[in-house]
Amino acid sequence: CRPCKAFWSKFRKYASIYRNTRFVKIVGNENQYCKHYARDVLHANNSPYFAVYTKGKLVRTWYGPQTQRFIDNIEEHLESAGALALEREVAVAADPKLAPATPQRESILRGKIAWGRA
Repeated sequence: CRPCKAFWSKFRKYASIYRNTRFVKIVGNENQYCKHYARDVLHANNSPYFAVYTKGKLVRTWYGPQTQRFIDNIEEHLESAGALALEREVAVAADPKLAPATPQRESILRGKIAWGRA
């Protein structure tokens, strides 16, 4: 989907910043196993959809390409990511494309994405 593709480059960059955390991309309709995981395990019905696991347990899910929400959830629910918050701030300062959008812009993006799904 368009929001997933738009967020993909940030996802890859954050995966390199949070280097002690394993990031995995799953395309929900790629095969029967991915469909089962997305539909029956995560109950995902929006995208991009994110799931955080700690010690094999699902601890948090959310959806949407909002960068600040992504950062907040990753750093709050994964100790390994939270420990690298300062490095993330340095990386964002060096690469403005990683910076979260302003709250106003995030609201506009959410509105366009929601309307674009019709």
